[in-house]
Amino acid sequence: MTDARRRSLPDLARWVTAALSVCACAALVSTAWGARSTSRGLAPALERGLAESFLAEMPAEFGGPPTTRGMQSVLSRRHDAGLRALALVDDSGAVLSRVGSLDPTPVAPPSRSGGASLRHVGTRVRYLPPMLGPPRPPGEGHFPPGPPPPRMLLEFEPIMVRAAIAESDRTLALSVVLSSLLLIAAAWFWRRSVHGEDLDRRTIQQDRLAELGKMTAVIAHEIRNPLAALKGHAQLLAESLDEGSSTRSQADRIVNASTRLERLVRDLLDFVREGPVTRRPCDPAALVREVADELKLGVQIDATAGIPLLMLDERRLRLALSNLLQNAAQAGAKTVTVGIVYEAGMLSLEVSDDGAGIDPHDVESLFEPFVTKRTRGVGLGLAVVRRVAQIHGGSVSASNRAGGGALFTMLLQAPPASG
Repeated sequence: MTDARRRSLPDLARWVTAALSVCACAALVSTAWGARSTSRGLAPALERGLAESFLAEMPAEFGGPPTTRGMQSVLSRRHDAGLRALALVDDSGAVLSRVGSLDPTPVAPPSRSGGASLRHVGTRVRYLPPMLGPPRPPGEGHFPPGPPPPRMLLEFEPIMVRAAIAESDRTLALSVVLSSLLLIAAAWFWRRSVHGEDLDRRTIQQDRLAELGKMTAVIAHEIRNPLAALKGHAQLLAESLDEGSSTRSQADRIVNASTRLERLVRDLLDFVREGPVTRRPCDPAALVREVADELKLGVQIDATAGIPLLMLDERRLRLALSNLLQNAAQAGAKTVTVGIVYEAGMLSLEVSDDGAGIDPHDVESLFEPFVTKRTRGVGLGLAVVRRVAQIHGGSVSASNRAGGGALFTMLLQAPPASG
């Protein structure tokens, strides 16, 4: 399995988990919303059914024309179910008799068609059932002669209906909370997965670098002494030959090749060199000036005022700065600026230039060892910079400047010397 395919499997698992979480949350919330809408949509029918259930008891109770005592009996029995008032109303909506407490809202005249009427008044439901039968003849019961018989009016609190709606609201709220928690858990899983993958990748990288460092150190030490002897004898040979002769040119080529190999060995040893961080009081701005002077580079230094002496490993930091400045010079930069900022125990060194900039495809591998596009060099300079930043408890990053050129930022933990 290739590295690209191996890296794609965790990404696929994260995306599948995220998609399933979103779908589950959407299904949960939509189901709860549908149940809530259904309960609210059925509320009028449930309220009408509740009113009819109250009326169903009245014929058996009354057995004839409604009486105040009969209505009071029904009201007492169904009060816990929400019944609050019973009344007889005439054709104009005037209340003829009642039991319980009616809402102060005036009673609307009954429909001329004799149909049922259901209205909300305050927190109650007012229900007027359809008119039953033709007008009664005068003198029958206590109904007044002539006009249509009075109709029974009910007022009740729709307790069960409101309980059902409240339950659907609670279910929706609970669904939203659970969905939010599920999405938070999915985001946490995503973040932990990415963090774990990065940690595994760094661990594998450190193990590889450790093995590479051991091997490189052995090889470099074995090459160093013979190489020094070869270079020395080549220099002696070149000095003994006449200028411009073919043999002198060949000897000079041996010296130059030996010098390049010597630089390579030095870079390898700098990269794999272990040992504790040796922090000493150091002036960052002065160190940048010294490195620039040694490299004979014109560097502009932009340092904030009041930076104290900081506890840094000066030897290693000098090496990192040298690599960064040389990198800018080799990129064809005409102007190199080093910004120095110190805040909250962190030293920021920003090396910017107006050179060719960085290919976006190379950003991820820029600080990997032995990665270079130059014909001369082995790609260890920026790897050494990252190593120096890491042993100072910091990091290094690279990006392109808005106006062109590259920007390298080193962040280092640097306590003040006085602390």
